[in-house]
Amino acid sequence: MKKNNSILFIVFSAIIFLMVAATAAGAMLAMANQERIAYGTTLEGIALNSLTRKEAKTLIEETSQEKILASTINLTFQQKTWQIRPEEINLSVNSQSILEAAYATGHTGSFLNRLADNIRCAINGNRLELIATFDDSVLEERLQAIAQEIAQNPASATCYIDSKGQVIHTPAKKGIKLDTIKLYDQIAEKLQRLELKRIIEIEPEVTLPAILDEDVAPINSIIGSYTTHFYPGDTNRNQNIRIASMALNQVIVQPGQVLSFNDTVGHRDAASGYQNAPVIIEGQIKDDVGGGVCQVSSTLYNAILLAGMTPVERTSHFYPSSYVPAGRDATVADWVVDFKFRNPYKHCICILTSCYSDSVNVYILGCQEDLEGKTFSLETEIKSSTPPPVVTLYRHTYQNGTLISTEKLHTDQYDVPQNNDNSND
Repeated sequence: MKKNNSILFIVFSAIIFLMVAATAAGAMLAMANQERIAYGTTLEGIALNSLTRKEAKTLIEETSQEKILASTINLTFQQKTWQIRPEEINLSVNSQSILEAAYATGHTGSFLNRLADNIRCAINGNRLELIATFDDSVLEERLQAIAQEIAQNPASATCYIDSKGQVIHTPAKKGIKLDTIKLYDQIAEKLQRLELKRIIEIEPEVTLPAILDEDVAPINSIIGSYTTHFYPGDTNRNQNIRIASMALNQVIVQPGQVLSFNDTVGHRDAASGYQNAPVIIEGQIKDDVGGGVCQVSSTLYNAILLAGMTPVERTSHFYPSSYVPAGRDATVADWVVDFKFRNPYKHCICILTSCYSDSVNVYILGCQEDLEGKTFSLETEIKSSTPPPVVTLYRHTYQNGTLISTEKLHTDQYDVPQNNDNSND
């Protein structure tokens, strides 16, 4: 029993001794740090122990300035670099608030509170960090400017014919769009702590175009073409023809894809630049916006037939047209009557158009190997010698110059205009 009491006494004495020692140590720390930063206080790993307010302020300002000067933002993308310097965005650190936070430990409250703070700070430490502020509107403006500079809309690969008649490929372009909000958040978080990397690689969103280089690579020749002519003095009608033909220029049609003339050319209205010109409406020739566009669809129709392609939807005019033989026209009307065809080949085809003072030309570019040595011609058969004419269109297919098949495409029955004049629509 006496032995146990002795052990308890020793333990109790030790605890009392440790408490007295800790209190004495805390008291000594409190007295030593009476006008200085508490022991265990650091800034960015730099000890502020025992510094006076003036000394600590100087050290904080020097450390802040060194970090700020090293905080130039370097953004890079595709071997180009943009710099945003600290002074441009008014990057700064509130040194006074850091000093107050550092000095507050062990200097507020009662003596016992100050004593406890000094002990806790000595044991656990008081780690302070630099927190910077900046002009976020300036940073946002700079990022927006960079985004505009690198922005790029996706552009499909396509083709054209050079002066020597050779097919030239135009490479595709990827779409590039920078998410400035995401980039701002990425920079701001590091900037506030003055922990920016030396170089930040911009990672914009990249989108692929619909038609890639490999899609048009097999296109190597003109596999079909057709030209129609018009009166150069009808300026309104001619403008309509130019607008519609340009909408078709360099359009790529994928293997098996059906092309809609209306979807591709778009709505024919004044806002798109179309003018009033003669059109056929319910059998009557009238002036309306977009008159003459049917000449473009008819020229395209003949070009795709001579390229061995497959018509899917086609309608004749009420009356024979002056720019193509009867039976070889294809009328269109906004969202009412369409012309469609399918690309039956293994590779893409590219439509090229050109419009001069008195003619519109449509070329079908494709892979010569897809034709397998075939060529095509068209023949119209008039079944009625008296008005209204009835016309059947045939397509002949030749293999290496030898006729191998004849395909009946359609039979059209036209009305006769009351003024006995062919429509130019």
